[in-house]
Amino acid sequence: MIFSLPLETKDPNTVGYYAYLGGNETGEWVIEILKDEAVNTYYKLNFEEFSSYHYIFVPAGLSFWRTRNSKGEIRENGFLPSYTKKKEKLKVFFPPEGNRNLGKDGYLFTDPISEYNILLLPGFEKFKNIELVKDGDSAHLVVNIWVGMDLVYPPIINPRWKHKTIMLDYSDFPFINFVGEYPVYFKRSQIWGDKVKFDYPGLNGVHPLFYCAKETNGVTGFDFLPEHPKRFDIVCHMDPVPGRGKRERVANFVRSFHNLGYKVHVGKSSDYVNPHIRKEVENEYFQQMRSSKIIVTSNPNFWEGDFRLFEAITSGAVVFCDNMFNKPPGLENVVQWYDPNDLESLKNRIIHFLNNPQEIYNLASRTRSVGMEKFLPEHLIEYILTKSSNLFPYVDLDWVLEK
Repeated sequence: MIFSLPLETKDPNTVGYYAYLGGNETGEWVIEILKDEAVNTYYKLNFEEFSSYHYIFVPAGLSFWRTRNSKGEIRENGFLPSYTKKKEKLKVFFPPEGNRNLGKDGYLFTDPISEYNILLLPGFEKFKNIELVKDGDSAHLVVNIWVGMDLVYPPIINPRWKHKTIMLDYSDFPFINFVGEYPVYFKRSQIWGDKVKFDYPGLNGVHPLFYCAKETNGVTGFDFLPEHPKRFDIVCHMDPVPGRGKRERVANFVRSFHNLGYKVHVGKSSDYVNPHIRKEVENEYFQQMRSSKIIVTSNPNFWEGDFRLFEAITSGAVVFCDNMFNKPPGLENVVQWYDPNDLESLKNRIIHFLNNPQEIYNLASRTRSVGMEKFLPEHLIEYILTKSSNLFPYVDLDWVLEK
């Protein structure tokens, strides 16, 4: 018998738990919840099958549990978890079966896209009270990452850890593929074309998932000041490849500024911005953003949430991005949102900024400040842990997040 950490309840006279009954026997089982080991007044719950999960709610003040099988035999007993907050390190586990591809140290997700090594690991390393462990039994939180769209090989959930496993779904398509299997679920995109497939407030336990500015291998985008010398007027790290739709149009649009006498860079700086092989932060990519007055980027054709936006906002440039249905909180009034079907208006806005360097400096400074305050790797970790904190309520999260 496994009881999860307590669940929050609105009734002060009731305590909630997530209970898992494992084993291989058949027949009805009874869980007895008692005040203590000596007092035989109890609250009974029936489990009809093994390897099953149940939310249970019991009267407050009861602290001891035991199980009886269909023959009335007592098989297990123990004390229920407590709501008492403890200053103990938060232990986090990334299981290989939940992240499909193995990487550093043989168990961390790293390939083909390094959401772990480039986004999450630098954030975890900022907190001295978080410990990455190599087994789920000792962990407070188990994390699965999903970046693909092939449902033939979905992430695997260990039944013993299901009550404390969360999903970080970075996949492009706006489908909540495994939402019913996780107590907390984070999803990157919620649209397909111009249609919203779901709304986060309407799904219990589902939260928006954003990228953050990346840092690794000693290369960061966080020292890029607005007053840094600029060798480009506009940078757009998207290739004008035929068939790319919106991104092709936007890339060619930015390239046309060269004919107006502006200094422009269009296209990827290296393989870093190829989504299939971006495994590390690449210096030239950041240097180009650092050296530009304006950065123009775009979400993909059919979904939203692109890593380029989050790296651009710390670069010290004015950032233009096409409209998003779910704008990242804090970026609504600093990123310059545009309609990709009205590039003439975008052209006029860009030229206005280029003719007013003080406006560029003021807005770039504000944009970078928001990026530094809300969209670094440690902010992503704080967000994920805060939204998941009901899974480890006896851990003092404020203490864990002290740096």
